[in-house]
Amino acid sequence: MHAPASTGLDPIQFLQALWKQRTWWALLWLLATAAVLAAVWLIPPRYKVEALLVLEFDPPAPRTTTGFSDALLRSRLELAKLRVLRREGLLQLLRQADPKLVSRWKSDQAPREIERYRSSIRVSTVPESRTGVFSGVRVIFEGRNPETSAALVNGLAVELAREFERYPERIVDAKRLEPQVAAAWNRLAECQDALKAFETEHGTDPERRRRLLLADQDSLQTEAVALERSLREVKQERLRLEQTINLAEQELARAPSSPPIRTPPPAAVETARRMRERLAALLVRYKESHPDVRRLRQELASIGVLQVPPPEGDGAAELKPSPGEQAEEKLVRLRAELALAEQRQRELAAERERMMQALQLLSERIRQVTWLGRRHSALARECELAEAGYRSAVLARQQADLQAERGPVRPAPRLVLLEEALVPGRPVFPNRRLLGLLGALAALLPCAMIAACRELGAKPVLAVLGLAAQNNNGCHTIAAQLPGAEPPANGRRAAHAG
Repeated sequence: MHAPASTGLDPIQFLQALWKQRTWWALLWLLATAAVLAAVWLIPPRYKVEALLVLEFDPPAPRTTTGFSDALLRSRLELAKLRVLRREGLLQLLRQADPKLVSRWKSDQAPREIERYRSSIRVSTVPESRTGVFSGVRVIFEGRNPETSAALVNGLAVELAREFERYPERIVDAKRLEPQVAAAWNRLAECQDALKAFETEHGTDPERRRRLLLADQDSLQTEAVALERSLREVKQERLRLEQTINLAEQELARAPSSPPIRTPPPAAVETARRMRERLAALLVRYKESHPDVRRLRQELASIGVLQVPPPEGDGAAELKPSPGEQAEEKLVRLRAELALAEQRQRELAAERERMMQALQLLSERIRQVTWLGRRHSALARECELAEAGYRSAVLARQQADLQAERGPVRPAPRLVLLEEALVPGRPVFPNRRLLGLLGALAALLPCAMIAACRELGAKPVLAVLGLAAQNNNGCHTIAAQLPGAEPPANGRRAAHAG
């Protein structure tokens, strides 16, 4: 008796069948999904922390009877926010929240990091549901370190409440506020004059000048790299020529000595040409032993044009230079090339020196323009503070006039920390659970298609997908190659089989 056939599927044979049918794209799909999920998992998380402050009146009273308008309170809040977000104050808060982080910053890196933190801080007002007037403040910050972010937001909330309470009592007498308004106006005028003088002298956009100078520096550095490469090639060529000249000098020393070559004058060359023509005409009629032929050869030899008599039967053949003469000509040519290479090297070295000086000067200008940009930002921020102080003083004087008409003096409201920032336990970005679920579904999609093709056949699945079934590459062919699997049969054959 034979052993009963196993109805289960062998995973190894199933994978081999998939590979034979060239459906390994499913494996590639899984690998790509895993790579994408790994990349998403490496995205640094961002945590959102929030603190809430409420506006409190002492004693509690309706907003209409306190004598403080919504515009006045908002101006005080804006002034307090500008004071809290100053560079020195924000650096102090960061040093208290995370001393190790601040200690790792360099002197030129600290201003950029503080600006980055300042851009991530949001201070917004919380309006009342009915009237819409200012009733609280929400401080929000998004960072990568949850503990540092929570400590920073709590410090900002405390400093904001302290700066908001810098006016403990509201002065009712408007005349006593006139000096403050005048001082605020003078301060604003001084800041605006200083900013205008700075822009007149150094321009209104130092940052744009800095970007242009950085672009020039990049182009000069590219040219400097190309110049260094050319100088290196010229030095290599010079060394090669020096070695070749040494070899040529040794070859010239070993070559036999030859008399110096003297260049004949043009008249002698013309005379020699005519004499060679006469000699050729005589050789046509006579032999070498003829007296006229011997006399012409002696005359040619006397003027130095024909030094070696040609062989018999040959005309006036041209003279070939000796090995010594060839070596000497080669040596002269190599020395001329070496002189050109040395001159080219000196020119490139001088050009490199000029370019290094230009780069040094450009770097100095970039440092100066960077300092000017920081100075311009500081002056602009001082003008913003002065303008906010002037608006607050004017509103306080107007409020004093209104309060003088309405009646008694009330203490100024204050900000109270209602909910401090807590250390978040889950980042707001990225949502790794959702991304992991989507990646798992995307990875299971090809596996589900293969399983459905194997169980139901290729035609129903492809019909659902809107594709045409293929006889040679369908999923039923994969199932047919597995052990214990049979090709699908139609209903009539199944009935006969039953």
